[in-house]
Amino acid sequence: MENLLISFNVIAPLLLMLAVGILLKQIKFLDDYVTVKMNRLVALFLLPLLVFKNIYNAEIEELMNGSVLLYAFVGIVLEFIIAAVLSLVLTKDKKRRGVMIQGMFRCNYVIFGIPIAYSLFGDEGSAANAVLTIVVIPALNILAVFALELFNGNKISFKLILKKIVTNPLIIASLLGMLFSFTKISLPEIIYKPMSDLASCATPMAFVFLGASLSIRDMKGHIKELMSTVAMRLVIFPMIFVFVAILLGFRNVWLVSLLTVFAAPTAVSSFSLAQTLGGDDKLAGNIVVFTTVFSIITMFGWVLLLKTLGVF
Repeated sequence: MENLLISFNVIAPLLLMLAVGILLKQIKFLDDYVTVKMNRLVALFLLPLLVFKNIYNAEIEELMNGSVLLYAFVGIVLEFIIAAVLSLVLTKDKKRRGVMIQGMFRCNYVIFGIPIAYSLFGDEGSAANAVLTIVVIPALNILAVFALELFNGNKISFKLILKKIVTNPLIIASLLGMLFSFTKISLPEIIYKPMSDLASCATPMAFVFLGASLSIRDMKGHIKELMSTVAMRLVIFPMIFVFVAILLGFRNVWLVSLLTVFAAPTAVSSFSLAQTLGGDDKLAGNIVVFTTVFSIITMFGWVLLLKTLGVF
């Protein structure tokens, strides 16, 4: 019963914030223009501030765990390979193949990972989660562009991939946070206080505007591809990679961080990337919606199961 309550307390706030966003969209308080702009604000400014703050406040030397970083990276690459093989089997439509691959492996890591890790382990959990961004975010971005370029008939743009890595605000924030933490440089209170206050807004705003962004598009003709992608993203991949992580001895804060790498829903930005690079944007949008909605149930189940097993 205690584990059930803990699991509920981890997931319920996220569900409620999503519900607020959906409600505000339904009563016309938020329109698409405002939602798009606010999602950009969250992704490009507030979430990087949160990542920086978490790493800045952490004892970074104690949180640098090479084996976890390596496992996360290798796991993402294996997800990509498995997803690529499945996409070739499940659909003949090239525009859908890249979208399916991206939908299966590209997770909403920061938005879901930090609040879940914080709920279970406080500042240590969110800091450990933030440290993993230095591996997770580049890997996700490189492979997502590669997947979509591979099947749109165009030559893969390594220049575009490099640009996305170098200019990604989350990567920049992670590296800056590590620089300040390693060098023990302290920010003046006049800078740190407003930065900290803004960072505190990141999670609620991310979920509210994520909820407002959810919109089911025409599913005609791609039900098989959609359901296969959702099942792989939320059930099959977590089952494989989280339990292998347990067998390898990962526990507590690191296991929670790995759980969100392999069990969080598909990243919202995968929809816009699919539009930009010529993928099936209707399928991409529906993958985001369905993985986000169903992840509330599956993430609750994973947290409950792992708490029951006593691995964190």
